[in-house]
Amino acid sequence: MRATDFEYDGLYLSDFGCMICTFDENNIENIAAGSQITFNKTQTQRGQLHMLASTSYDDCIETEFSICKNPCTWNNNEDLYFTLQEQRELTRWLNRHQFLKFKLIDDEYSDLYFEGSFNIEKIELHGNVIGMHLFLTTNRPFALRETQIITFDISAPDGQYTIYDTSDEIGSSCAEVEITCRQSGDLIITNSLDQRTTEIKGCTEGEIITLKDLIIESSSASHQETIMNDFNFHFIQITNSYKTRANTLTFSLPCSVVLKYNPSMKVGI
Repeated sequence: MRATDFEYDGLYLSDFGCMICTFDENNIENIAAGSQITFNKTQTQRGQLHMLASTSYDDCIETEFSICKNPCTWNNNEDLYFTLQEQRELTRWLNRHQFLKFKLIDDEYSDLYFEGSFNIEKIELHGNVIGMHLFLTTNRPFALRETQIITFDISAPDGQYTIYDTSDEIGSSCAEVEITCRQSGDLIITNSLDQRTTEIKGCTEGEIITLKDLIIESSSASHQETIMNDFNFHFIQITNSYKTRANTLTFSLPCSVVLKYNPSMKVGI
């Protein structure tokens, strides 16, 4: 691991005056810091996502590394030891009952992130805590790319737009989609790659349809009341096969579209 800093749940390791490091094992001792969370996971989405709970992927990415205080940040050697309060602050930040966004600060990983949580051991030398050893457990067997936002307009009925899936995982990724209808009617969206058809009946001009997290919503109060009956529950997916990545989407009505998704990146830590 070349990185010396990471981001976790919106905070940086360097915010705490610390850095990623390695220790010479002579005369140091790893001591359990308590609150060791057992991560019982249930596989969903063909094992690609492991939910906290008590097919294809059996294991998620796990790694371990050490942290210490950055000597360039602190004034003297005694400041390089972790006080009890500093240990508590780091443990509160990292040792959670949730899988949260983890991102290495490294040029090669600049567009990638993981989701995970940590167990922690203290590293002691002659009775002083000089560092912490972190055990990262993630919820996927691969990384995710930062959200890709694709915006386009369909100017005529049966207009098309092609999206190239950059995911390393062969298969489908759920997309978050916002569609602003430019004409009233039944909206039918077909993906040429998997022939999946999404149908939403009774749309009106100016109505905004949102498909997100397996939920459909309409900006029209009257349509929101009936949209569950007007929708075929085929949510839009971006997919790829080994031979092709092109998803040509055909829209039966003119509309403006904002599509977001996170491609899977098969890299480790």
